[in-house]
Amino acid sequence: MLYIDPERVTTMAITMSACTHDIQTTEIWHHCLGHLSKKNIKGLPNMASGMIIGSPRAEGGLQCAGCLVGKHQYKGPRMPMLKATKRLERVDCDLSGRIQHKGCFDNAEYFMVFIDEYSRSTWLYPLKTKNEARGAFVAFKACAE
Repeated sequence: MLYIDPERVTTMAITMSACTHDIQTTEIWHHCLGHLSKKNIKGLPNMASGMIIGSPRAEGGLQCAGCLVGKHQYKGPRMPMLKATKRLERVDCDLSGRIQHKGCFDNAEYFMVFIDEYSRSTWLYPLKTKNEARGAFVAFKACAE
């Protein structure tokens, strides 16, 4: 038995209760079966006996809001990535941490990594606190120049 609280009705509860009717529409089957496609829903009566599938409410196909959002792809402006043409023209930096094994790198808990995009050279600076990140950057800059 399914009890629906009239003050806290959700879409899922309405959809589930609608699935218990004798004649269902394609739209209700689509929701009850985890957003199954219209083509697959139409083939269900051939696979199982006793399934009654009515006609869809919209002839143009299912216009489920959840499915439409799931099919969206971000097509925003993308600038082409310019590759580095010489050493140290572009350097990537990452501050990572809390290392669980504190016995290595002179008891450092964090580390800062600099990677040159052109040569893929890598510099690693162990840090005891995040506050030392600026000092690591200054040391790297002095080393690079």
